[in-house]
Amino acid sequence: MANAPVQPYGEQQICLVSCDTISGKNLVVSEKTPGVGIDSLHIYKMNYTSNQSELTGRLAYEEEWTYTDQEAIPARQSYEYKVSIVDTCGKESSLSAPHRTIMLQASSGTNHEVNLYWNPYEGFDYSAFEVLRKTGDHGCFILIGSVPGNTYAFTDLSPPSGINYYQIRIARDQTCDPEKSKYSYVFSNTVRSVSNGIRPGQVPEFNLYPNPALNLLNLDVGCQSGRSLFTITDQSGRTLISGSILQGTNTIDISRLKDGMYFFRFATGCKIFVKASATEYDRKK
Repeated sequence: MANAPVQPYGEQQICLVSCDTISGKNLVVSEKTPGVGIDSLHIYKMNYTSNQSELTGRLAYEEEWTYTDQEAIPARQSYEYKVSIVDTCGKESSLSAPHRTIMLQASSGTNHEVNLYWNPYEGFDYSAFEVLRKTGDHGCFILIGSVPGNTYAFTDLSPPSGINYYQIRIARDQTCDPEKSKYSYVFSNTVRSVSNGIRPGQVPEFNLYPNPALNLLNLDVGCQSGRSLFTITDQSGRTLISGSILQGTNTIDISRLKDGMYFFRFATGCKIFVKASATEYDRKK
């Protein structure tokens, strides 16, 4: 009796699809499954005209499984992706479950508010959408609000005056580790809005020092009432330290952070600081 033909591994899945915050293009991330005879990963994108998934890219097993879709325009539409694997015998598996990206849009209200709306992400479960904002072309995005995972709209009632940028973010329970990089969040495209809202003088100013810092970071906060929340995140967006601060000088213990660059996010601002080793700190003093 002849043996049944061996089928290619059929459980390969997408880990996440995000709008890359650097290139502005869609990034498809998958994790390798070792020991099942995989030669390459094939990436498919839905063609909504033909209602068919079409091959858009290939990654060899030896490559990192992060694929940038250079043809995608995330601000124009939401995209659906699937993957398959080709085994070392040249056989291709069936397609995986789909992942669909978040497309964010914005409109201005009559009282200078900014109305945001988006489609749900499809591919894994999540509990909330986080709303991020950046004012001007410098600095970084800060968290200004969150809504439940079944809500697809948010209104920024008091945007700072000038040019504001917005993103939507969801967190994945388990970090994706394709090989060289780690991914914990899915991001939407970035939208831009010009506002005549509150002026910079109406929000608390803050000063962060020393920079680089060794074990303690000082934060001087201008005029404000009550407590405000802060977060310290790494370059992948993971929150490592969080807490609340008051007007005046606040001291934050950063001794448990590894040496490197971090983002300090507070109220309407964001600053970059470096956690240095004792040797580097003494050298730069």
